[in-house]
Amino acid sequence: MKTKPVWQRDSQEQLSYEIPSLTPNSAQVILRWEKVAVPFTVEVPNQDALVRSKIDAAVAANPTDWQVPLTVATAYFNDDKFDDAMVWVDKSIKVKETFQNLRTKANLLLNMGKKPEAIAVAEQAVARGKAEGTDTTRFEKFLADLKAGKM
Repeated sequence: MKTKPVWQRDSQEQLSYEIPSLTPNSAQVILRWEKVAVPFTVEVPNQDALVRSKIDAAVAANPTDWQVPLTVATAYFNDDKFDDAMVWVDKSIKVKETFQNLRTKANLLLNMGKKPEAIAVAEQAVARGKAEGTDTTRFEKFLADLKAGKM
């Protein structure tokens, strides 16, 4: 990296680091000491593209594993990226419909403000869970509260 120092009028006794400009993939940094400022830029690869390539590789390596897309959906859900989460939960359901992915979809729909759709999917989740032998007691309580307008 090549950079040129910039001479300042005012003197600064202590070494300082400033970050006046920040983007998701870069930051401008300025080192200051006495009457010298040294600006430079730090760049990293596009993180979204990097993550997407890793996701695509994991899905390609495990095309029949419903948990891989569900894990991606959950990560997007936790980041409040509901549209992206919905795409991935639907991919998980397409591979294999399970209590876990239907439960996630119901919660996602509720967070998106789609309560009637959330109730319908939650009912599917309970039915699927019972068919799988999963303990759905807590989720059934959630569904009852949802129907009663407590949520």
